Amino acid sequence: MARRAPVLPGPGSYRLLAWVARLGIAGIEPARLALGVSQAVAYSHVARLVDARLLSRAWVGDGGGGVVAVARAGAREAHERGTSAAVVARSAVPRSVRHGRAVSWAAALLGLRDRAWVAERELHAAPEWQVAVYWPSRPRVNVETNRLLAPTSADEVDLTIRVLVRASSPTYASLMIGS
Repeated sequence: MARRAPVLPGPGSYRLLAWVARLGIAGIEPARLALGVSQAVAYSHVARLVDARLLSRAWVGDGGGGVVAVARAGAREAHERGTSAAVVARSAVPRSVRHGRAVSWAAALLGLRDRAWVAERELHAAPEWQVAVYWPSRPRVNVETNRLLAPTSADEVDLTIRVLVRASSPTYASLMIGS
Protein backbone atom coordinates (compact mmCIF):
# COMPACT_ATOMS: atom_id res chain seq x y z
CA MET A 1 0.00 0.00 0.00
CA ALA A 2 1.48 3.30 -1.07
CA ARG A 3 1.41 6.10 1.41
CA ARG A 4 0.71 9.57 0.13
CA ALA A 5 2.85 12.51 1.13
CA PRO A 6 1.40 14.73 3.83
CA VAL A 7 -0.29 17.84 2.48
CA LEU A 8 0.63 21.15 4.08
CA PRO A 9 -2.11 23.49 5.32
CA GLY A 10 -3.33 25.95 2.72
CA PRO A 11 -5.35 29.18 2.82
CA GLY A 12 -8.58 27.36 3.73
CA SER A 13 -6.86 25.54 6.57
CA TYR A 14 -5.47 28.80 7.93
CA ARG A 15 -8.94 30.33 7.73
CA LEU A 16 -10.22 27.49 9.91
CA LEU A 17 -7.23 27.94 12.24
CA ALA A 18 -8.02 31.66 12.64
CA TRP A 19 -11.64 30.87 13.53
CA VAL A 20 -10.68 28.21 16.08
CA ALA A 21 -7.87 30.37 17.50
CA ARG A 22 -10.35 33.07 18.51
CA LEU A 23 -12.18 30.48 20.63
CA GLY A 24 -9.35 28.28 21.92
CA ILE A 25 -11.50 25.14 21.77
CA ALA A 26 -14.14 24.61 19.09
CA GLY A 27 -16.35 21.97 17.57
CA ILE A 28 -15.55 20.96 14.00
CA GLU A 29 -19.21 21.05 12.92
CA PRO A 30 -19.79 24.66 14.08
CA ALA A 31 -16.52 25.69 12.43
CA ARG A 32 -17.54 24.16 9.10
CA LEU A 33 -20.94 25.88 9.23
CA ALA A 34 -19.40 29.24 10.09
CA LEU A 35 -16.87 28.95 7.27
CA GLY A 36 -19.34 27.52 4.75
CA VAL A 37 -17.46 24.33 3.88
CA SER A 38 -18.57 20.72 3.71
CA GLN A 39 -17.91 18.21 6.47
CA ALA A 40 -15.28 16.38 4.41
CA VAL A 41 -13.41 19.60 3.65
CA ALA A 42 -13.53 20.69 7.30
CA TYR A 43 -12.13 17.37 8.53
CA SER A 44 -9.45 17.52 5.81
CA HIS A 45 -8.38 20.97 6.99
CA VAL A 46 -8.37 19.76 10.61
CA ALA A 47 -6.21 16.76 9.66
CA ARG A 48 -3.70 19.05 7.93
CA LEU A 49 -3.57 21.42 10.90
CA VAL A 50 -3.20 18.51 13.35
CA ASP A 51 -0.37 17.05 11.23
CA ALA A 52 1.33 20.48 11.30
CA ARG A 53 0.84 20.53 15.13
CA LEU A 54 -1.18 23.74 14.98
CA LEU A 55 -4.34 22.09 16.35
CA SER A 56 -4.87 19.10 18.60
CA ARG A 57 -7.91 16.89 18.81
CA ALA A 58 -9.77 16.83 22.10
CA TRP A 59 -11.64 13.71 23.17
CA VAL A 60 -15.03 14.17 24.79
CA GLY A 61 -16.80 10.85 24.26
CA ASP A 62 -20.35 12.18 24.48
CA GLY A 63 -21.32 11.75 20.82
CA GLY A 64 -21.58 15.48 20.22
CA GLY A 65 -19.07 15.63 17.38
CA GLY A 66 -15.39 16.34 16.93
CA VAL A 67 -13.60 18.98 18.98
CA VAL A 68 -10.24 20.62 18.39
CA ALA A 69 -8.09 22.87 20.57
CA VAL A 70 -5.54 25.33 19.27
CA ALA A 71 -1.93 24.56 20.20
CA ARG A 72 0.60 27.20 21.21
CA ALA A 73 2.19 27.01 17.78
CA GLY A 74 -1.27 27.39 16.22
CA ALA A 75 -2.06 30.48 18.29
CA ARG A 76 1.31 31.95 17.33
CA GLU A 77 0.72 31.17 13.64
CA ALA A 78 -2.80 32.66 13.74
CA HIS A 79 -1.47 35.79 15.44
CA GLU A 80 1.26 36.15 12.79
CA ARG A 81 -1.40 35.84 10.10
CA GLY A 82 -3.50 38.67 11.56
CA THR A 83 -5.76 37.10 14.20
CA SER A 84 -5.28 39.49 17.10
CA ALA A 85 -7.43 37.51 19.54
CA ALA A 86 -5.71 34.12 19.36
CA VAL A 87 -6.28 32.13 22.56
CA VAL A 88 -4.43 29.05 23.79
CA ALA A 89 -6.67 26.57 25.56
CA ARG A 90 -5.21 26.09 29.05
CA SER A 91 -7.01 22.90 29.96
CA ALA A 92 -8.77 20.27 27.89
CA VAL A 93 -10.71 18.59 30.67
CA PRO A 94 -14.12 17.35 29.52
CA ARG A 95 -16.05 20.23 31.09
CA SER A 96 -14.03 22.93 29.32
CA VAL A 97 -14.11 20.98 26.06
CA ARG A 98 -17.91 20.77 26.19
CA HIS A 99 -18.07 24.45 27.09
CA GLY A 100 -15.75 25.31 24.19
CA ARG A 101 -17.94 23.35 21.80
CA ALA A 102 -21.05 25.15 23.09
CA VAL A 103 -19.39 28.56 22.70
CA SER A 104 -18.35 27.62 19.17
CA TRP A 105 -21.98 26.80 18.32
CA ALA A 106 -23.01 30.25 19.60
CA ALA A 107 -20.22 31.92 17.60
CA ALA A 108 -21.21 30.00 14.46
CA LEU A 109 -24.87 30.93 14.88
CA LEU A 110 -23.99 34.61 15.25
CA GLY A 111 -21.73 34.39 12.19
CA LEU A 112 -24.47 32.78 10.10
CA ARG A 113 -26.85 35.58 11.10
CA ASP A 114 -24.29 38.27 10.14
CA ARG A 115 -23.84 39.30 13.76
CA ALA A 116 -20.46 40.13 15.21
CA TRP A 117 -19.07 37.69 17.74
CA VAL A 118 -16.41 39.36 19.88
CA ALA A 119 -13.78 37.21 21.54
CA GLU A 120 -12.76 37.86 25.14
CA ARG A 121 -9.27 38.95 24.11
CA GLU A 122 -10.81 41.42 21.64
CA LEU A 123 -12.90 42.91 24.45
CA HIS A 124 -9.81 43.40 26.59
CA ALA A 125 -7.89 45.05 23.74
CA ALA A 126 -10.59 47.36 22.36
CA PRO A 127 -10.62 50.81 23.98
CA GLU A 128 -14.38 51.28 23.40
CA TRP A 129 -15.04 48.40 25.82
CA GLN A 130 -12.86 49.87 28.58
CA VAL A 131 -14.81 52.19 30.84
CA ALA A 132 -14.16 53.54 34.30
CA VAL A 133 -16.36 51.91 36.93
CA TYR A 134 -17.11 53.72 40.18
CA TRP A 135 -18.90 52.07 43.08
CA PRO A 136 -20.93 54.37 45.33
CA SER A 137 -19.93 52.45 48.46
CA ARG A 138 -16.20 52.52 47.71
CA PRO A 139 -13.67 55.31 47.29
CA ARG A 140 -13.18 56.53 43.74
CA VAL A 141 -10.12 54.97 42.14
CA ASN A 142 -8.45 55.95 38.90
CA VAL A 143 -8.58 52.82 36.74
CA GLU A 144 -5.32 53.53 34.92
CA THR A 145 -3.14 54.36 37.94
CA ASN A 146 -5.11 52.42 40.60
CA ARG A 147 -4.84 55.40 42.97
CA LEU A 148 -7.53 57.12 44.99
CA LEU A 149 -9.06 60.18 43.38
CA ALA A 150 -9.36 63.29 45.52
CA PRO A 151 -12.80 63.55 47.15
CA THR A 152 -14.85 66.53 45.95
CA SER A 153 -17.06 67.10 48.99
CA ALA A 154 -17.08 66.67 52.76
CA ASP A 155 -19.50 63.76 52.42
CA GLU A 156 -17.09 61.96 50.09
CA VAL A 157 -14.23 62.59 52.53
CA ASP A 158 -16.27 61.01 55.35
CA LEU A 159 -17.33 58.10 53.12
CA THR A 160 -13.75 57.54 51.91
CA ILE A 161 -12.42 57.45 55.48
CA ARG A 162 -15.17 55.06 56.63
CA VAL A 163 -14.63 52.68 53.73
CA LEU A 164 -10.86 52.64 54.17
CA VAL A 165 -11.11 52.12 57.94
CA ARG A 166 -13.76 49.42 57.55
CA ALA A 167 -11.63 47.59 55.03
CA SER A 168 -8.68 47.59 57.41
CA SER A 169 -10.45 46.94 60.72
CA PRO A 170 -13.09 44.24 61.24
CA THR A 171 -13.81 45.56 64.76
CA TYR A 172 -14.61 49.05 63.47
CA ALA A 173 -16.79 47.56 60.77
CA SER A 174 -18.85 45.65 63.35
CA LEU A 175 -19.26 48.81 65.50
CA MET A 176 -20.31 50.99 62.52
CA ILE A 177 -23.03 48.67 61.22
CA GLY A 178 -25.64 50.47 63.34
CA SER A 179 -24.67 53.96 62.17
